[in-house]
This record gives sequence, structure tokens and C-alpha cells, in this order.
Amino acid sequence: MTASLPLVNPFAAPGIARGKARLLAPRADSTHDDLYVDVCGSGSAYRAFQDDFDLGTVIEHGRMVLVVGDTGCGKTALLNRCLHHMDTILGGHFDKVVHLDFVDLIPWAYDPATELKIPERIELVARELFEQLDQEDALHTGSTALLEKALDRSYHFAFHRLNQCLVNGVAVVVHLPTPGEFVDEITAYAYSIRRPRIVYIAETSSLQTIDYDHLRDKAPSDKAPLVMVKLRLINTEEVHRFLEVRRAAAHGTGIFPTLADDCLPILRKCRTIRQLEAICFKAYQTRLDKNDRYTTDDVITQVDVIAAQAAVLTPTTARAEP
Repeated sequence: MTASLPLVNPFAAPGIARGKARLLAPRADSTHDDLYVDVCGSGSAYRAFQDDFDLGTVIEHGRMVLVVGDTGCGKTALLNRCLHHMDTILGGHFDKVVHLDFVDLIPWAYDPATELKIPERIELVARELFEQLDQEDALHTGSTALLEKALDRSYHFAFHRLNQCLVNGVAVVVHLPTPGEFVDEITAYAYSIRRPRIVYIAETSSLQTIDYDHLRDKAPSDKAPLVMVKLRLINTEEVHRFLEVRRAAAHGTGIFPTLADDCLPILRKCRTIRQLEAICFKAYQTRLDKNDRYTTDDVITQVDVIAAQAAVLTPTTARAEP
């Protein structure tokens, strides 16, 4: 029976082409939801999000969700899980939920002299938002021209009109570009141009303690505060938990070697879940691609892990955040 099972990488998300992404995306494949491991505070952060994200507020005011934490702590993977939960909540009430991904809409600016200011950034998002909503048949006929004309006046005025133009029974989730002038831009989306039935979601690694206070101070008393989802870096105890949960989840799905005990001290030095997962994925995938010593009786060795670590930490190696 065991011989009929396929060879698998226990650190590869199911449904994703072998050797490609490691990002969990439960909206695309609901089985990914079972692969989340409670590290970096993600378990408590997700439960807090579930408690804070309520349908009534979205219907009456709209909502802003912000995922924060150091680079590599798993923000994008947790954001994907939050989006999956939104689908469940919003899909049970609205006829249609439109998801728009604007993460790559605004290029990263390395030169401060050419970096777009907040009004310019929001105007770019607004123009793309109106156009895509029109393509999704989420706006009343003729609304795009009306919104574009309003946008020529100001983005505040255009977003005020958006609520009148949105078709009944439609909710919108907008994944924003990473904020530029962070606090003021988030404040604009969260409290100034937030509209009913529209949810904005963003992620950032630049938030400081003083920024939390500023965002709280900016919150109007008549509007719900933004939903803050906070993550931290992984600790050494959580490394072992991640390895055990991921390998346990893969048992029964296919054949893969065990991980030698002397690999653990190396993996415990990982500071981020992104780095840990990338190294484990690479160590297994290298052996799997060669189909070299890849049975349940074989072992991923310290040599395998060190080689994977060197490949992952090479600056030119492309990495996706888990």
C-alpha cells in the first residue's frame, strides 16, 4: 500500500506546482487552512481577527484590516487566511463579493524624490478600483464616468459618491499596496474614505509603537477602529512545533524521508518563519527532484539542510513570504 503513494514534499502546500510557491492560500484551496501552524503569535492573532471582524460594521461603515509584523513573520499567509474568513462571513450575506488585489499597483520607490505622495497613491488606487468594479458589473450603469468626474475634484468626493454607485448586494475587498507614508495613508483609508460594504486590507513591517498610539488617536468616536492583526518573529520552541505539525499533516498523503535530529540545532537558528519554511522546503525538494534516497527509510541529513540554507540565504534567490 505504501509503495502506491506518491513522493511528496511535506513542506509544499497541496495544489501548488512542485518546486514553486510555499504561500498558503486557503481561498484557492480550502485544505490549506489545515496547514497553518500556531507560530509567531498567528493563532491568537487570527482568533482576535475573527472576533473583531463583524458583518454589521462592514454593512454600515465598511472596515479596514491591517496585518503588521517584522519581515518574514508570515503576514501574507495570515492575510490570506483572513481573506478566506471574510469570504465566509461576507459570502453568507451578500450576493457577490468582489476581491481586488492592488498589491503591485504602485511600484516600490527607491528614490524619495520620485515617490508618490498620499493623494497621488490614493488616486491611483481609486481609478483602478472604479475601473475594475465596472468590469465586475458591481457599479450601476454610467457610474464610472460619474466617479471619474468626481475624482477630478478630489478623491474624498469620489469615494463619497462610490457608495451611491455600488450595486445592492455587492461587497468589495481591496488588498491595498503597502502604504508609503504609512500612518497618514492608513488613517485615510480607515477613517476618512472608508465606505459601507468596502473592506480595505493591507500589510506592513514598518509600524512602530508610536504609530499604534497615533492610529488610536485618529479614530473618530462614531466609527469602528481598524482591525489590527499583529505577528512577531518565531522563537526556538516554535521551530520544533512547526516541523512536527507540517510533517504530521503530510503523513498518509505520500512518501518522504524523516528529518535527522541533528538538523534541529541548525533550524532553530532561523529568525523568521519564512526562512525556516524555505530551508525545509528546499532541503526536501532538492532530494525529491533527484529522486535520490527518497523513501520513508531515508533521512534528510544535516548536509542537506546546510546546502538548502546556503541556497535560501543567497541574495539572488527569489523568496516568497509564507
